[in-house]
Amino acid sequence: ANALENAVCEKFPGSPEDDFIIVYSPQNANLYQALLTSAAALGELQKFTLEYFGYAKRLTVEVKETGLLSSAEKREKDFENREKNAKSAVTNHPLIAEARALFGGELGPIELLSSENSDPGERKRE
Repeated sequence: ANALENAVCEKFPGSPEDDFIIVYSPQNANLYQALLTSAAALGELQKFTLEYFGYAKRLTVEVKETGLLSSAEKREKDFENREKNAKSAVTNHPLIAEARALFGGELGPIELLSSENSDPGERKRE
């Protein structure tokens, strides 16, 4: 799963003759290509395609720049954008600006909570 998450599916098979074409960027190829092209991984993928499509599909792995982001890269970029926006919102909030002006202080580190811990209505019960 980790190897697929860090790849881009350049071609999803539209017919029984088509292969899956999975592409790794040169930066990710050394780490993930070997994981995906191992005999165990290829066996699992063929077993999955047999269940899903009714016939085993071949998997072609290439290394090249596509200009597309993998799922892992999209998730990381999304997190960075949310973090940047949240920090900007806190830093520019009128209440924070007023407190900084009143007390002459500076903001300390701002840390985002993970989405599973961020529900304000959820409280721990002791």
